[in-house]
Amino acid sequence: MSSESPSHFNLLADARYMVAFGLVCALVLLGSFRQTLQRRASTDGQKAVPISNVASRSWYEPSAFAFAKHPYVWLFDAQLRYGDVFGMGLGFFRVIWLTGPEAPEFIFGADEDTLSFHKAIEPNISKLFPVRHLKQPWINYLVGGMTHRKHGKHFAQCVLDITESETARWARDTEKTGSTDLFQGSFDVMTLIISKYAFGDEFTDKHGAEICYLIFQFDALLGDIGVMATPDWAFWTKGNRKLKAHRQRFYEITNTELQRRLRHPELYKDCEDYLQYLIKKDNLERVSDYMTHILVIYFASTINTSTTLGWAAAQMAQSKRVQAKLRSELASLGVTAQSFTDAKLNGTEEELLSTLENCSYLHGITHESMRLRPSPFLVQKAMKDIRYGEHVFEKGALLTLALPVINRNPIVFPCPDEFVPERFMDDAPADVRTPADFNLHSVFVPWGLGRRRCKGEKLAAMTIHTTLARMVLCNEVSIEGETTEPPINPLTGRENIVPIAPQLDKIFGPPHSEERCGLRLVPRADQESD
Repeated sequence: MSSESPSHFNLLADARYMVAFGLVCALVLLGSFRQTLQRRASTDGQKAVPISNVASRSWYEPSAFAFAKHPYVWLFDAQLRYGDVFGMGLGFFRVIWLTGPEAPEFIFGADEDTLSFHKAIEPNISKLFPVRHLKQPWINYLVGGMTHRKHGKHFAQCVLDITESETARWARDTEKTGSTDLFQGSFDVMTLIISKYAFGDEFTDKHGAEICYLIFQFDALLGDIGVMATPDWAFWTKGNRKLKAHRQRFYEITNTELQRRLRHPELYKDCEDYLQYLIKKDNLERVSDYMTHILVIYFASTINTSTTLGWAAAQMAQSKRVQAKLRSELASLGVTAQSFTDAKLNGTEEELLSTLENCSYLHGITHESMRLRPSPFLVQKAMKDIRYGEHVFEKGALLTLALPVINRNPIVFPCPDEFVPERFMDDAPADVRTPADFNLHSVFVPWGLGRRRCKGEKLAAMTIHTTLARMVLCNEVSIEGETTEPPINPLTGRENIVPIAPQLDKIFGPPHSEERCGLRLVPRADQESD
């Protein structure tokens, strides 16, 4: 070895210097992260109050792990400790939670140049598909061709066909094994409707079961705090590897169908499904563009809708009174179990579904379920400094609504923990009616507000209402392990619908766990007499 060669001691010393330098850089970055959401002097000259738990190390105390374990308890506790505005560390992200009754109008009333939903979700959406592949902003493809008159009728047919076959399967499962899996079943309903709408009957019969599995896994992975907080470039992590594998399999299945249609266009020219709509209308250049749009419509249409359907079915199944009242109102509108068969035979699917839209008690059940069990929160990114009351959020801050807290605010929603569908009806009982001081439609926003209102609201409601109506008109519905005759609250005279099954003791989303929540459907002998 020459005298000019570096010794092992010198190399070790260099390594120590590098480690020390790295630690210094890490501390600087950590300090920068801690200061990100603390506001310097307000540009509008007004006093800006710092977010209480962001101004100190308590910023790290309400961690993502505690949130994932008990989300509602965590949010409620954080509000009590820090007020209506507080922060949470989520991996590399810092999220600000808003819990006041004015928060929904603030979030949904802002324009895209102030608060951007697209910019906030791009890091996680890119785990499923490259956002750049979308020819238009991806949110505009939520309903795509569904808004076309011809495609609207096709979607209505898909809803009636799938809800008929799936509710019948649930009844068969109950007869054979005692129950069916509530949340898996709800997910399958929406996924199969989209499969039938997007690709047609032949594809759905062949690949429907596997597509249901893949979409369910996507939802489970993206609902995992650990996966969501992991950057896309960390390809070696278990969550990212699973997402990549499921996405690749989805593309393989759907690409086979696309290539068949591109090779034999004459065989599919009269098809009304969504894939053919894309081929005719857009003539996209890359195969991945087609697959991305299809995955978007699966992802956007299935996850929140199936979650809402599952919780609505769970709440309704716990009360014979709720089921009986729903049957009575449907009968007053002329809807019976036979109505669904007649609509398919007469080609009046849209008319029947429009009638269901006028059932106020169906709306009440859906809205009350969405109030008690809201879909996963939506994050918005501040595109510039923005004032919210006494706080000023800096450009780049991530904001979201603490919906479980907002929706259970006892001042706005009296008896907040009770399941009372009537509270959303015109003749709501006085003890659950929202005070006149509050505009219910700006506080309770399950579908969003104004320009940010969900573009698929009508289609989602159509699926939820049709499934619930079919369930109660054709069956007696219950939850395995739950009573359908809850005790009466002596103070209100109403049932105490409180879940007993541990799988129902959740707040956010369907419970992706090994524990199965059993839904029982027993056919009614007198279903045509209603």
